[in-house]
Amino acid sequence: MNPYIPKFARIVKVKKETSDVKTFRFKLNDGSTLTSVPGQVIMVSVFDFGEATFGIIQTERENEYEFTVKRVGNVTQKLFRMKKGDVIGIRGPFGNGYPVRKMKGKNIVIVGGGIGIPPLKSLVLYLLERRNLYGDIEVYYGARTPEDVVYKNDLKEWKKRGIKVEVTVDKGNEKWRGNVGVVTTLLENMKVEKNTVACICGPPIMLKFVSMKLVENGMKEDQIYVSMERLMKCGIGLCGHCNIGKAYVCKDGPVFTLKELKKLTERVW
Repeated sequence: MNPYIPKFARIVKVKKETSDVKTFRFKLNDGSTLTSVPGQVIMVSVFDFGEATFGIIQTERENEYEFTVKRVGNVTQKLFRMKKGDVIGIRGPFGNGYPVRKMKGKNIVIVGGGIGIPPLKSLVLYLLERRNLYGDIEVYYGARTPEDVVYKNDLKEWKKRGIKVEVTVDKGNEKWRGNVGVVTTLLENMKVEKNTVACICGPPIMLKFVSMKLVENGMKEDQIYVSMERLMKCGIGLCGHCNIGKAYVCKDGPVFTLKELKKLTERVW
């Protein structure tokens, strides 16, 4: 597949997650597959408008994939108006995902914030399909308000399938019965065993304080895998928009260990 030329894809389903977040399911028009690792990204083209980067999610259906969009700019505004049957362009997958083979046999702590949870959903679905290969799985997720929680049904389903799931919001309402506070409050009493790794994704300030809390809890920097977000234009490390020091998020990431990030010349957060 030429990395510069998008493949045509057709939207087969649109799901409203919140007032400003939607999940799009698509199939490539030529019937081909996209081989990806949880945490990798794709470039989605809205023809005559531009491209934007999103985490790719392998669905339970063969040759069907998803990405989740928060309405924040011109491309996402246009995507929000698209519906089932509309055509988009797909380039990728690009980058390095979570090291799922290296993580076999380990307990996995997954921490997400806001719209940073899609790459983590991809990881959870992968782990569930191979449940006997991994240890305990814990998911901690934080959103601004109860209305901003995405993947509500998925979170319930993961809990039913034996995954520990805890959700917090920065600000509750009269109907909210869960935890109130930033996501690090869910990690206060977390016990870290020697064979535990963490996978985190979210806004930079959340990544900073979650990483600090995990280290404080006894986790080593090479046990913490961080999915970084940067403005990606090309997806293959040529344009330079997404560089962090000498690394490019689209090519060398988006997943790095905390130890790797701290070696880069630029301040991580």
